[in-house]
Amino acid sequence: MLGASSCELLIASLLLAATKGKVMMAETCYISAREDSATMKTEKVPLSKDYQYDLATMATRVNSESSMIYVCNPTTQRV
Repeated sequence: MLGASSCELLIASLLLAATKGKVMMAETCYISAREDSATMKTEKVPLSKDYQYDLATMATRVNSESSMIYVCNPTTQRV
């Protein structure tokens, strides 16, 4: 697969993963605000009080419906 930037490749992999199950992500990460995420089956996890990924909570929510866990650095918060 080729893309002009990582954005196209990222979106393609997320959309593909969403066909297999839920994509877990932070509520305020780069992709969560995009229109693409509206068509995906997602499970959004709030950031911690200090605006960091709550990895412990994400880990407890992984189940048989999870197809991908999306962690982006930086989180590009919109607070």
